[in-house]
Amino acid sequence: MDFDDEEFDDDEYDFEDDEEDDDSEEEVVVAKIEQEQEKPKLVELCNAEDIFQYLQEVLADLNNITNLPKTVLRLLLNDFKWDKGRFLERFYEDTARLLRGITCSQSSPNRQDYFDCEICLIEFPAQESIGTTNCDHKFCKRCYMYYIRDKINCGSSLLRCPAHKCLACVEDSQIFELLANDPQTSKKFKKHLVDNFVIIFPWTSFCAQPGCEMIFRANQADANKDIGNEVICSCGEAICSKCGETWHSPVKCSLLKRWKKKGEDDSETFNWIHANTKDCPKCHTTIEKDGGCNHVVCKSTHCKHEFCWVCLGPWEKHGSSFYNCNRYVEEKDSMKESQERSRMNLNRYVHYYNRQKNHEESINLEHKLRATVKEKAQELMKRDMSWVEVEFLHIAVDVLRKSRKCLMFSYVFAFYLKKSNCAEIFEDNQGDLEGATEDLSMYLERKLPSSADDVSEVKRRVQDKARYCKERSKRLIEHVFEGYSNDSWQYTDKYF
Repeated sequence: MDFDDEEFDDDEYDFEDDEEDDDSEEEVVVAKIEQEQEKPKLVELCNAEDIFQYLQEVLADLNNITNLPKTVLRLLLNDFKWDKGRFLERFYEDTARLLRGITCSQSSPNRQDYFDCEICLIEFPAQESIGTTNCDHKFCKRCYMYYIRDKINCGSSLLRCPAHKCLACVEDSQIFELLANDPQTSKKFKKHLVDNFVIIFPWTSFCAQPGCEMIFRANQADANKDIGNEVICSCGEAICSKCGETWHSPVKCSLLKRWKKKGEDDSETFNWIHANTKDCPKCHTTIEKDGGCNHVVCKSTHCKHEFCWVCLGPWEKHGSSFYNCNRYVEEKDSMKESQERSRMNLNRYVHYYNRQKNHEESINLEHKLRATVKEKAQELMKRDMSWVEVEFLHIAVDVLRKSRKCLMFSYVFAFYLKKSNCAEIFEDNQGDLEGATEDLSMYLERKLPSSADDVSEVKRRVQDKARYCKERSKRLIEHVFEGYSNDSWQYTDKYF
């Protein structure tokens, strides 16, 4: 080919332009990296020492501005939930009123060379006295140390002067100085300070996993949302960055808090009533069964109705067959009597409570399933399958856990949901995921077949079902969050 005759496109082969494009692409990449680095983290994973240092930095900044002792600042900031802006605004408005009840000018008479300890009432040389910097009360070091250790061991994070009715605060720095030779008590006091701060500060929360001491610190934008972000703690547990509870999508933090409070207040009572009492089918009097026989006689003076405890049918129709006791009959919704309404509300709560609890218990027993899956994986590797080929079992267990967690919290959401078209679609998605989850659990618990072809078929089914569970969980959560954004969910007011 004669290259002299070939026509070249100047634009296509403009090497200077290519170099400029490469430079611009590199600049774009660098700019994106810098932009990502400048973005504030939605949530930060901290330990107790990190929080303690942050606490000290805040107190040091305010100490430079107000000249107030750090311990007094800490006590005041607790009332403002550590909102520095609100605190400083109140401080400049009326400092005297703000400090009322915090400091004490009360003094006790002391001689120049000796003093009487106000705890043990023994006379000591003046140079052996000790007390707070905010009052003139004096104590011997032995009594003062006993007082500080006792208060810290009782869980106190704020120590006041031991004198009667004195409100002066013992400085934190003084406490740490006195406990220099007692690292165990010093560590306890530091933990009390951190715990108190995390509980009060609205954007910090502990990891919900028992035994884990990690702390989440979210920024204000994340903390003001209805539900936080999923954060993986160093312990491996997925945590909500807003409330610190186990990741609870799709239910909001506020609804989960209500559910937990309701469970703490009512669940044991409801469970006992549900298990031990029923209403007389005739007069609707609540009856507690106190014997083993299912032949029950209502003790109401004007009733005396005889019925079966199992099916609530008239006893006179019962023979040896117990006719329809084995069949479930849909209860008719009746709002005529307040007792019937209470029973219906109870049955509704127990329905969702039991299903939420069932999935929670299954998750708690997951270690048994993982042990079973591990044995199956080892058995398959003995049949000349590689580690990669049997990894589908472990992946399926992880999917199963996430599906159960999604279902567990979906029943909390469903309890507060009012009947609507959107609610019916949600329940259809929930039922679909429920069935797929149970199928996946069943496949994982079955014994392995002997032939290689059957093993391949089991692998295919487990992988297909795991993919389906993962997809259905995603769809259910997306549908709920779509309703949040569109404000299309309607809630039952009577449960709020």
